[in-house]
Amino acid sequence: MSRPQLTLGIAVLACGSLILCAAAADPKKPGKPRKATVQQKDSTPAEPDGKAGTAKPDADEDLGPWEVTERVELIYKEELKVAGEKTLSAKVQLKNKSEDDLPGKLVLVIDGSSVSGTKLHEPQGQFTETTPYLQMIPAKRKLEAGKESAARTLILTSDSPLSEKKAELEESPTLRWRAYTLTKPADLESDIVSHDKKVPGKDYTWGEMHRIMAIQDKATVDLVLKHDGAILGTGTSEDADGKLVIRVFASRGGMSKKIPGEIEGVPVEITVTGTINAGPAFSRVTYEEGRAAIPGTPEPEAAPGPEAEKASSTAAKGTSGTAFSTVQSGVPTSRFRRPVPIGVSAFNQTDVCAAGTLGCRCIGRDGSQYALSNCHVFGIVNAGVNGNAICQPSQGDNSCARPATDVIGNLSNLHRLQFFTAIASFRAAPINTMDAAIALCPAGMVDVSTPRVGYGTPSRFPQESLFVGMPVQKCGRTTAFTKGKIYSLNIETVVNFGSSRLARFRSCIGVQTQLRTPAFGAPGDSGSLVVTVADRRPVGILFAGGGYDTFLNPISPVLHRFGVGVDDGTGSKPVLGSGRMGTASGPVEQHKNVVIPLSK
Repeated sequence: MSRPQLTLGIAVLACGSLILCAAAADPKKPGKPRKATVQQKDSTPAEPDGKAGTAKPDADEDLGPWEVTERVELIYKEELKVAGEKTLSAKVQLKNKSEDDLPGKLVLVIDGSSVSGTKLHEPQGQFTETTPYLQMIPAKRKLEAGKESAARTLILTSDSPLSEKKAELEESPTLRWRAYTLTKPADLESDIVSHDKKVPGKDYTWGEMHRIMAIQDKATVDLVLKHDGAILGTGTSEDADGKLVIRVFASRGGMSKKIPGEIEGVPVEITVTGTINAGPAFSRVTYEEGRAAIPGTPEPEAAPGPEAEKASSTAAKGTSGTAFSTVQSGVPTSRFRRPVPIGVSAFNQTDVCAAGTLGCRCIGRDGSQYALSNCHVFGIVNAGVNGNAICQPSQGDNSCARPATDVIGNLSNLHRLQFFTAIASFRAAPINTMDAAIALCPAGMVDVSTPRVGYGTPSRFPQESLFVGMPVQKCGRTTAFTKGKIYSLNIETVVNFGSSRLARFRSCIGVQTQLRTPAFGAPGDSGSLVVTVADRRPVGILFAGGGYDTFLNPISPVLHRFGVGVDDGTGSKPVLGSGRMGTASGPVEQHKNVVIPLSK
């Protein structure tokens, strides 16, 4: 789903997404930035344990504010224009373009503009110190479907005279905004799915998909053991006609005559992936005209919409009509000014000269900020120790240098990977469900959104009801911004971490680009957060790849493991989702999310 652009004297993107935010537990008393190299005691978020402050399920009243940017259109009654030496002004209103009424309090968050150093003057409220808003609809009213709100005048103030920013003003400055309601929209419950309900856009139900997954689960171990490494694992997928099949992942070709054509009446198809590998990148990336100059690497995609076709506007936009609150540009291997965007180069600052990706910023129950990535990135495959410095960029992208100024946080917790050494012991091999680690970051070190070329700010609500064909996107260190589709679900497979370390993974998600080549991810993209194209809801963390396939761990169990939620910059309480290990295996109730209250 793309968001429209409105051009009335200025190019306005229908969603502002990157906000320069360092949320503290109490927005009125933001925490001061701490030295990144300081060792923090007891920095790991506590697990939910049933004691005071424990997460409570179905706590819908704690989930707001709810973003409704996708449902509204920004209309200009008066165009954005220079109103003074250091001020810009415009008169705006919101139109409800959805089929459902939107309840108040409906607010317009102003993240700034493409004119550097501008901010909203005299906001009527704010979620955090850096998320000011204008109230468009009072709390006791609603914006009916197809109707418009009353017009409001907004003023942006500049940190320096606008006469010094003529070049920025001449290039159709863009206003960055989002819309939220502080009252839960009644139609959110429409996302709830059941086993007898059809999967969106499919001819089969969630229950039928679960049945195929159960058959797949029973067949996996025997398939892997019988073929001595030639078969790595299985998943539930679709054939070319959209029919459910069991997908078998093979390390080499020539297996079609050795694998049964069907299992318990379910068709079987083979995908040759080669070895499925996980690990950091040890090679540098060079870029040519914004594209990673390595074979099979996709070029970052432009934002959809009429302006996206203009070459002059491509660099200033992200996907889905998303814009950003800072002017952080450059390739993902760059050293970014603080707070650094997500989806860029980061690694454990040890003597391992390698590279990975900072997936996203997370928020803990006490308002602390964390950076999320893989265990094999932040935790250097179990070798990391709590307190290790995490740097941006990775030292592998900085000529192996390790300056203290690159540190953005300290390793706080890692989920240890479990290995085995021979395929013959696959049946008894320990089972992994995630490759993940988090780092505690001082406020102001990590931002909530991607660089300019990327998808913007992820939603804090995990997407758990996944289906084959669902469009997804990511921003990563090597291949930058790519789009793809979920290709297979419920994957159980063998993943090679090198040095004779094999790992058995379950509940994985497989992603491919639409034409299979180039790949959705590449070495160095490990740790990238993958989100939906429609509304940027987190799906999983990229951790492995083989052939044209890229593999993810579902996000919800990861968030539960560390007791954090994806941070969207509003300062809202962390949302963990259901936490089911079978997150990618079928229907769950959307918006019935677990919330960990922030400390008062």
